[in-house]
This record gives sequence, C-alpha cells and structure tokens, in this order.
Amino acid sequence: MLERNNPEIDVDALERRMRIELERPERGLAPLPPAAQAASALGPGPADTILNLKHRLRRIPLLGPALAGVNRWQRRRRLAARALGTPGLGYGLRWAKSLLLIHETRRRAEDAHRLTAEQAHAVQSVARSVAAVEQDFAHRHQQVLAELAELRNALHHLRGEVATGQTAQRADLEGLGRRLDSLQVEILFQQRRLTTLLEGASPNSPDRPVQAAQAVPGALDSYYAAFEEAFRGSRAEIKERFAVYLDRAADAAAATEARPLLDVGCGRGEWLELLRDRGIAAYGIDLNSVAVERCRNLGLDAREGEALAHLRSLPDASLGGVTGFHLIEHLEFDVLVALLDEANRVIAPGGLLLFETPNPENVQVGSCTFWNDPTHRNPLPPLVTRFLVEQRGFRQAEIIRLHPLPDDQRIGDDGEVAARFNQFFYGPQDYAVAARRI
Repeated sequence: MLERNNPEIDVDALERRMRIELERPERGLAPLPPAAQAASALGPGPADTILNLKHRLRRIPLLGPALAGVNRWQRRRRLAARALGTPGLGYGLRWAKSLLLIHETRRRAEDAHRLTAEQAHAVQSVARSVAAVEQDFAHRHQQVLAELAELRNALHHLRGEVATGQTAQRADLEGLGRRLDSLQVEILFQQRRLTTLLEGASPNSPDRPVQAAQAVPGALDSYYAAFEEAFRGSRAEIKERFAVYLDRAADAAAATEARPLLDVGCGRGEWLELLRDRGIAAYGIDLNSVAVERCRNLGLDAREGEALAHLRSLPDASLGGVTGFHLIEHLEFDVLVALLDEANRVIAPGGLLLFETPNPENVQVGSCTFWNDPTHRNPLPPLVTRFLVEQRGFRQAEIIRLHPLPDDQRIGDDGEVAARFNQFFYGPQDYAVAARRI
C-alpha cells in the first residue's frame, strides 16, 4: 500500500495503474534473435524474467526508478550469497574478503594508535601547562603572603608608634588638665581671699589688710582642691567610677516621686554631673568654697554649708536620697550617727542612702593610702558601716566592693596562699554601703 503523503497524487489511481502494468504482457520490445526465439519457445528463462521485471518497474510513474534500484540491489545481494555458498569459490571469496578486512583493520589500528599518541602528547602538554601554572601560582602566593606579613608588621609597628604617641599625648593632656585645674582653683581662692581682704580693710588703717589674712575663712580650701586633683584622679575617671550607682539613684527617684537627691560633700561635682545627665534632680553641699564655685561654673546646683546643719533644716521625707563619697571617714563617730539619723528623717520611703569610703580590708589602703589625706580620722570596715546603717533604721543594706588593683600587680599563681595574698593586698580599694529608707 502506498502512503498518502503527497496530496497532489491520486494514490488510488496510481495503484490501479501499477496493477494493470504488472499484469500486462510485455509490448513494444525488439524481435529476438532466432536462437533466442527458439529458446523462448521452451518457456521464459531467468534472464527474460529479470528483464521483464526491470522494464515493468521502470514504467511505474514516479516510483519506477527507485523500485528498479531496489530490485538491482536485491539481485546483487542474492548473487553474492550464491557465490559465497558455492564450494571452493565461496572459501576463496571469504579469504579475499578477510585479506581486505585485515588491511582495513590494520589501517584503522594505525589511525587509532596515532590518535592515542596525539592525545597522550596533548595530555602531557596540558599537564605541563597546569604544573607551570600551579608553580607560578604557588610562587605568587608566597610573594603575597610575604607582602602581607610585611604590611602586618608595618601596621603593627605603626600602631605601636601611634599608641605610644597617643599615650604620651594623653599623659601630657592629663598633666595640662591637672595643671589647669590647679590654676583655676588657685585663681578662685585668690579671688575669694582678695575679696575678703578688701571687705575687711579699714580706710583709716592702711596696714590692716596684713593682719586680715588670719581671719580669711576656708584658708585651706585651695589645698584640699589641689589635693583632690593630685590623688583622686581626673573628672573623667571619677565619673566612670561613680556610674555604677546611677541605676540605684534612678530607682530611688522613681520610688520617691522625683524628690531631689542630696550629695553631701559634693566636691568637684562629678556625681552631680552624672545625675544631671541622667535627668535626676539633685543638688550638693560642701564646706569648700572653691569646690562649690567650680560646681557652679559647670552649671550645677551646689551650695556652701555644713551638711548636718543643712539636713536639720529640711522637712521630713523631703529628699529622694542622701549620698556621700569619701565623706564619712572625715567625721567623728557621734557626728556620723547624727548624720545617719537626720538622713533617715529627711529621706522619703523608698529613698536611697549611699556612702562610699576607702576599704581597709585592703592592707595597702588601711595601712598607707588612707593616711595620704591628713583630714581622715579613722578607717571604717565594711561590716561595721553596714551594721551602723541598719542599726540607725535603714533596710536592705548591702556592701559594694569596688576598684581592685590591676591584675599586673597581682601574684600570678592559682594557689590558695596567692589568692588570699592578692585579696588582702590587691583587692578592692573602696566600698560603698547602699540601703533603703523603709
């Protein structure tokens, strides 16, 4: 059956015509020779049959030449099969074919060997290139590492120089700051002294100012101010130490409806400045006129006066808290007790009592540095101070030990003896007692 792939061809008509042509006897052929005619009288032979089929196939429209070619290929295949099947001749043909195949196989093997050799050469070339690239990369990598090491060393050296320079500059600035503070203190003292001398001088006695110097109040104020500059540290250092108490002060202000805190012995005003920056209402009182003047120059509320007398002038529950830093070690015992009693009266419920003082548990403090200040009376051990605070009516008293010496000054040993030695000699240099007014 023919497939209907070409819409322009009437397949049914073509099949009918092919059938007619195949059934029609051969016409129009040239007359055969006499011998052929005699042979044809006996019947058609194979050659005639092949010839007739060949001519018939060629006459088929469109498909004739293709069908004739297929027929010719099939006849050659049958002839080759018959020849190979013929005894003797078939063996010879197979042997000749084998010779041809051996030659072809050898040629293909040589081509394959040549291709294999070329591929091996190419692989070796690529391997050499890769090895060269790896070697170059390793060399460059080592160069980069060496350059990075040089840069790192240079950066480390530069950082060391910068750190050294900054340290020196910081030391110079701190020295200049201390010198400037000392000069400011001296200027304030001299201004106050000059004002007092002028106010006490008599117009009729020109020599009176010479004797008036003996009556100048606070004659040692400049000394105490300079002493703080030399031994307590810079303002930045003190503010950093005091910052640990800010949360307690904020809690007290919240618990007492924002009543102000009073800092007795406010000194240079570092604590007042921290409270102001935190938004906590506070003011200070101090006997040192120079210190009070410096606080006022910073915009702080500082008042000159005696702490106990000021507390006695306040109404009950009028403060959110009373604080004092390095104050109670200056007081006689009966004055300290009176101070605690007045503080308990003027602090509102929920308010804060906070006193910081040198820690005599540190042997170096109790035996040496405590006595650097000639106005110190006697050290107060932490347990004694807490007991005294609780005994005068405060509650929730706790000891806060602070400011141990640096680790590089300690004994680098993990033993028990070294630990105790470090605790006694290099432990906290200060402590505070914090309590609540209930």
